[in-house]
Amino acid sequence: MINAISSNYSNYTNPYAGISYLQNISNLYGSNSLYGTTSLTGTNSLSGIYGLQTSLAVNTLSRTEESTKVRLSDLGRVKSGLDALNQGLQGLSSKDAVAPFKAVSSNEQVAESSAGKLIKTGDQYVLNVTQLARSQTLTSTNALPDKATTDVGGGVLTIELGETGSSNFVASKSTNIYINSGSSTLSDIANAINRADAGVNATVINDNSGYKLQISSNQTGSANSLRIRVNDNDGNDTDSGGLSQLAFDPFATSGSGRNLTQTVAATNAAFSIDGNNQVTQANSSNTAINGVNLTLTGTGTARIDVARDSEAFSTSAQTLVDKYNAYLKASEGADKFGIGAKLATQLQDVLKNTSVGYGSNQLSLNDIGIQRDSTSGKLSINQAALDKAFAANPENAAQLLTDVAGDLQGIATRNTGNTSELQINTRQLQQSLQNIDTQRSLLYSYDELQVNGMQADSLTSLLNYIPKYNLNSPIARYLTIAGL
Repeated sequence: MINAISSNYSNYTNPYAGISYLQNISNLYGSNSLYGTTSLTGTNSLSGIYGLQTSLAVNTLSRTEESTKVRLSDLGRVKSGLDALNQGLQGLSSKDAVAPFKAVSSNEQVAESSAGKLIKTGDQYVLNVTQLARSQTLTSTNALPDKATTDVGGGVLTIELGETGSSNFVASKSTNIYINSGSSTLSDIANAINRADAGVNATVINDNSGYKLQISSNQTGSANSLRIRVNDNDGNDTDSGGLSQLAFDPFATSGSGRNLTQTVAATNAAFSIDGNNQVTQANSSNTAINGVNLTLTGTGTARIDVARDSEAFSTSAQTLVDKYNAYLKASEGADKFGIGAKLATQLQDVLKNTSVGYGSNQLSLNDIGIQRDSTSGKLSINQAALDKAFAANPENAAQLLTDVAGDLQGIATRNTGNTSELQINTRQLQQSLQNIDTQRSLLYSYDELQVNGMQADSLTSLLNYIPKYNLNSPIARYLTIAGL
């Protein structure tokens, strides 16, 4: 019976390892036929034995608690490191993220260029610009001595934007602007035009002959030409007096409805890409070269080189190395056993075995200059080898970094999920700490010579007390913990 009880309850969490405890008491006090003990007399002896056993048990629990906390801390560092690794590699999710395309102009006085999202492969283009797109500008003919005191005259200006053909003007937008007599200085008229959102910009200039009104289309190209009609308060809508002096009909006679001077004509951009002629309304285009944002800045010739960005690739490679090394530092000491060791093996397998391409085009991390130290496990970069490998095969090099980053992220994700071994182990250790606290509390609570108010001066009396109470009674719980 005693052997069975002892076998059931004796372990490191049980300070009163049943059979050995009873044997010690038996050696001191003799034995009887039922329990192997005689009646205990002298509570001082019993108290001493209880105190010694409790002290040993508490020490054992403390040592177990400390080792459990260390292990729990190790798992916490591993998880934190995996989370940081996963987050840090998110920017390497595709080739275009690792090494985006860039478009470089050989002559920015002719054109500026940048890569868009539609580029699929690198190439080189020859650009020849013969004409830039311009917006039409009209200037008043009559110069005034000032811009803020001399009234031009009242009426209605109708500003139209559209296409000037060979014999007619086709308007696409028309805006009426009301000019009050007495508030019709050049400054007043310019302000009224700008407030009207007519698609033009009006300014007052001084060309040394006096002050004039200048009106320019906001958009370049022949489709944004101007026509200005006037309903003049003086009754004559086409003469050079009053508000009609601002009229401009491209098909009217100068001084009789075409009273503004065209100082800049509306023109389209004219250029060629590899000999193929193109015409655009604006000096910017994202269709002239597929996926390239092109801005024409002057006439002449320029070469547009489209290729993956080697500097961005170097930065991405450094990011991979830094984030992996940061994980090693975060998990240092926790990779020698258990889940930490398993993770170390998985991560190293990715670094060693991931490759892209076939035959002579096959690339591994070592081939592109990313090397792993066999002692510390840390990664480093041989910049010359990295640059050479990227220049030789930028597509495969970029894909390799993407694949490695993705595989490392996969390991991090799988091993930090709620059902992962790492998380299960963490919860088990947390429960172990709670159990240790409970066991310690019970040890302190029952290290008493009074149990249910009865003097515990004999082991026989305690044992005989068991049948009288169910397992929820204090004495029953005490003896259960004690392994009796």
